[in-house]
Amino acid sequence: MTVDFGGFTYTVDGTTVGSTGTQTQAFHLEKDNKFTFKNGTITSENAKMLVQNYSDLTLEGMTLTLNNANYASAYTLSNNNGNVVIDGTTINANPAGGFAFDVCRYSSYPSVSVTVTGNSKINGDVEVSASGSDAKDG
Repeated sequence: MTVDFGGFTYTVDGTTVGSTGTQTQAFHLEKDNKFTFKNGTITSENAKMLVQNYSDLTLEGMTLTLNNANYASAYTLSNNNGNVVIDGTTINANPAGGFAFDVCRYSSYPSVSVTVTGNSKINGDVEVSASGSDAKDG
């Protein structure tokens, strides 16, 4: 699926989504899917994670900004599976704390890779990790 934001901003200010018990995300992208988000901005002041990603995801000409003043452990983009391409995109970490994005080989998911290309800007820390004994090669 390709979503062309056409230069517009999508602000998540209502109910957040996620797996049972973790409905704190603006977007939750599932494994075995392919998404392209392009030409726009995604922002939220109430999510704890702007995009939780398990899919193949391409960001082209996007700006992702998380600005939750009440949460200091936030992730703007969390990558736990799939192939991610960040192309000509700006990712802004939450000013109250947290990471611009992570690359976390999570649980029994097959793999994760992130490629940053073009005129991309990553404003904040990047976390690289593997979770638990199921993480295999990380």
